Amino acid sequence: MANTYSSSLRLIIQQDGTNQGTWGGYTNTNIATLLEQAVAGIGNITVSGSSNYTLTSTNGASDEARNAVLNITGTLTAAINVICPTASKTYIVKNGTTGGYAITLKTSAGTGISVPNGSTMLLYCDGVNVVEGVTKIIVTGKQIG
Repeated sequence: MANTYSSSLRLIIQQDGTNQGTWGGYTNTNIATLLEQAVAGIGNITVSGSSNYTLTSTNGASDEARNAVLNITGTLTAAINVICPTASKTYIVKNGTTGGYAITLKTSAGTGISVPNGSTMLLYCDGVNVVEGVTKIIVTGKQIG
C-alpha cells in the first residue's frame, strides 16, 4: 500500500508495513523539515506587476504554502491575489511590496482578506475561505483595532 498525505499540511502518512529500512527518512522529513516549516517557517515570496500568484503546494516536500509566515515583496502595478490551498492553515502575511497596492490572500474559489501595503496581518484558511485571525485585541482594559 502506498503512502498517503495529511489534508492540511500534506505530511507523509506511512502505511503499516511499508518503507522497511527507510521509514526514518520519512519521519525526519515530517518532523524536522515540514512541521518546522509550518510552525516557524518564513516564505519569501516575490510578486510583480499585476499578476496573481499561486503558492506552491507539494505533498511530502517543502513548499511555499506550508510556511507560517508569508513575506511578500516585489513591485506591484495593481492589487493582486495570492492563492493558497483550500486547507485549514494559519498564516502571518506581510505585504512588503512597493507600488502602494494591497494583496489579497484567498483560495482559488473562495473569498479572501486584503492586506494593505506595508501591513502585516494574522489570517487563516478555514478550508474554503481566508478570514481574519484576530479582529480585536484588549490591552489593559482598552480595545486596540
